[in-house]
Amino acid sequence: MMSVELRLSTSKPSQFYLKSAKSFLEGVPEKDGKPAKPPVDTVTLSALGNAINTAVFVATTLETEGLAVVTSIKTKFTSVTGPMKRSPNMTVVLKRKAYLKELSGDMTVTTESTSPIEGQKPGTSGLRKKTKVFMEKNYLNNFVQATFDALKADGVPIEGGTLVVSGDGRFYNKAAIQVIIKMAVANGVKTVWVGQDGLLSTPAASAVIRTREGGFVPFGGFILSASHNPGGIDEDFGIKFNCENGGPAPEKVTDAIFENTKSIKEYKICKGIPEIDIATPGSYVVAGKVHVEVFNCTDDHVQLLSRVFDFEAIKKLIGRKDFSMV
Repeated sequence: MMSVELRLSTSKPSQFYLKSAKSFLEGVPEKDGKPAKPPVDTVTLSALGNAINTAVFVATTLETEGLAVVTSIKTKFTSVTGPMKRSPNMTVVLKRKAYLKELSGDMTVTTESTSPIEGQKPGTSGLRKKTKVFMEKNYLNNFVQATFDALKADGVPIEGGTLVVSGDGRFYNKAAIQVIIKMAVANGVKTVWVGQDGLLSTPAASAVIRTREGGFVPFGGFILSASHNPGGIDEDFGIKFNCENGGPAPEKVTDAIFENTKSIKEYKICKGIPEIDIATPGSYVVAGKVHVEVFNCTDDHVQLLSRVFDFEAIKKLIGRKDFSMV
């Protein structure tokens, strides 16, 4: 297990949750015939109302003891029953310190001159062209910068925000991800989430946006996919942007992106950011400022599906001798 969520309440003492968080981060050795449990890499603390004090205590204690690092704090109001109607909610994300990998890098933002490229009009399914077209100079860069500019103009909190970047694994997927990471940082993004090997299906990317680390943390995500179109260097590539609700960008956003592609003069990129190893799960801190998280590409989607469908009941049904799919 790479991550776990602890839902804190006032019904148990702070020390109980501190002990629980430590056991997850340190792992549990084999004992009395029970198998050992390896440490998890991420612990998310969710607290409502007065339990927020417990979340603060647990997080600060784990940081002070050098066991974990706080990488995200999110606050909001949640609807509750009773006269108050709304209650403050806090989500704190902790990363096991031994899991974090420090990378050096030059964070200098370079502004590169460019010019409009015809035909970059996205639909709700994004922009699809031949792979070699996307590989042409500035083609991908122009569209990505046009998207960031449209989001900024619409008031989307890109500065210091979290972005998801992954795709369906077709040719040019991994190279495009590295470019987008560099451009995202140059445009103010602080955290980038990438599925292992750069893989996330469109439903999986939506699940990540809506549920990972307490839910609705990213302001959106780039999904590199041309759906059912064939892939390969001589076939198709695609890119689309899903918003903070996990759904496709609405028409007003795609129209703004297209308008920006027709007048773009420059794009921003941090060339000094090193290539990120996306082949295995890991948590990278670049130059002490930017966080890139590479995570299992199916976990969040499977967890979401398990709340919708009864997997065990389905398994029992399929295992029955009188059951047939034909």
